[in-house]
Amino acid sequence: RKLRNRFILSPMCQYMAKNNNPSNWHYQHLGKAMISGFGMIMLESTAISLEGRISKNDLALYNKNNFKSFKKLLKFLKSLGDAPIGIQLSHSGRKGSSEIPWIKTNKSLTKKKGWITISPSGLKRDKNWLTPKKISKKKINVILNQFKNSAKYAISAGFDCIELHMAHGYLLHQFVSPISNIRNDEYGGNLKNRCKFPLKIATEIKKICKKKNIILGARVTGNDWVKSGFSI
Repeated sequence: RKLRNRFILSPMCQYMAKNNNPSNWHYQHLGKAMISGFGMIMLESTAISLEGRISKNDLALYNKNNFKSFKKLLKFLKSLGDAPIGIQLSHSGRKGSSEIPWIKTNKSLTKKKGWITISPSGLKRDKNWLTPKKISKKKINVILNQFKNSAKYAISAGFDCIELHMAHGYLLHQFVSPISNIRNDEYGGNLKNRCKFPLKIATEIKKICKKKNIILGARVTGNDWVKSGFSI
């Protein structure tokens, strides 16, 4: 499908979900975008599980309740215009269980208010953050299936494309980066191994998208901007 122009609304986190579903905020925010002339609309980072949220106010698409809510939103948006609509699927990894940025920026929730986060190697994001749990091989397969589940819901709800979030320090970026991935199994070590899990997810979701003629993309970080990190 050819876009009518090159202007695309980026997937910008709103932290305005209600019970992890689109709220009135999303109807007015995205509704305005639909009638403003964008060539395409991309919905913000949407978690594949509760554990994968950045904050408690994140969107999530992992169950039938979420699915129905998104389907209703898309029906409304497509009544306003014909711009294609995509969704960014994500898992926050060690950047999860975070306070809303306008309440307290770069701050994790307390143990009582938040949840246990996960990452490839159990390394802290920063000194002010709680220590995440190292992901087991069994858990890797669980997350893979969660991504597939969310992709299926997204396609059934009516999205025209899916973007996998592999950037900005979230879980899939955490696997690729030598800063956050110091594993000694097949998912760690050299670049090929560090890319294995994100590529496995992309391969499986590509199969799902191909059946329904849905476009699949990815947001990828090209530089960690840290001496021990990766670059192009």
